[in-house]
Amino acid sequence: MRLFRWRIISNNDVEKLRALTREDTQNGSRAVVRMDDSALQELARELQQTRAELVAALRASENEQDEQARNRRKTIAQTQRRAALQEEARYEHLRNDFIAAASHELKTPVTGIELISETLSMALDDGDLEAAEIFLSQIKDEIRKMRQLIEDLLDLSRFDENPDADTVCDLRQVIDTAMTMHRRSAERQGLELDIIIEAGEDEALLARLSATDAIIILDNLMDNALNYTEKGSISLRVSREPEDSDTASFWRVEVSDTGVGIAAADHERVFDRFYRVDNSRSREQGGTGLGLALVKNAVENRGGTVTLTSEPEKGSTFTVLLPIA
Repeated sequence: MRLFRWRIISNNDVEKLRALTREDTQNGSRAVVRMDDSALQELARELQQTRAELVAALRASENEQDEQARNRRKTIAQTQRRAALQEEARYEHLRNDFIAAASHELKTPVTGIELISETLSMALDDGDLEAAEIFLSQIKDEIRKMRQLIEDLLDLSRFDENPDADTVCDLRQVIDTAMTMHRRSAERQGLELDIIIEAGEDEALLARLSATDAIIILDNLMDNALNYTEKGSISLRVSREPEDSDTASFWRVEVSDTGVGIAAADHERVFDRFYRVDNSRSREQGGTGLGLALVKNAVENRGGTVTLTSEPEKGSTFTVLLPIA
């Protein structure tokens, strides 16, 4: 943009201006002398015109910048609205998928209960009490599966909508509680269960999450290991991340097994809701397909991470990092 109009002044005009300047300095009548001189008046008019052009150019530039700023704000607002709509659509799609999957999972035990109930009724009509007892036991199993599924769904809803406040728990106490229950299952399956805590015996393993969420994490990781390990051992190791690492302020919790392992293609998807690597085996074991999704939600809600290292027929290791309190 051109802001000034240049005017070429001759040497005579320059000398005249110098003379006027000297005369102004001597007699103090600068204004009068300049106004009486036609060349100086012309120069003053040129200066005023240039000043007016400069002001107009500056105003035009300011208006142009204001317009550009308005356009940028408008573009940003439109982008944000589009992103919000896309996120809303994505969330709605996930919600619908989740509801459909949850409905399907709930129908399975309900259908089982209905069929077994009809068979139980026929057994009772025939006076076959032994068969009736078996069918009654199967109904109880289906009810247990449905109850577990409902509890898992409620936990997921709590993580999504209203996470617990930033509380603190002692991992050592949570481990003692969780292992009491799982040790019996490991013994029944003939599996060794090892617990390694790399800390002083009297040291509290304080982590920034609720005891409820910590139990959900450990229970589901242990259940997963027990369900997919037929022989060998399962170990739980807790240690503090090295001081010189990027995760120095985290506890490392590792659950390792010598089970069937998981193919690399399934490593990410095992944390998806209702995803099962082996559908038939998972249902047979009473799994809901929500266990590892619960682990991921509980961990990430507290700023932690969960990762998987595994190969088929070589076992699996789930590593959880939990923030130290």
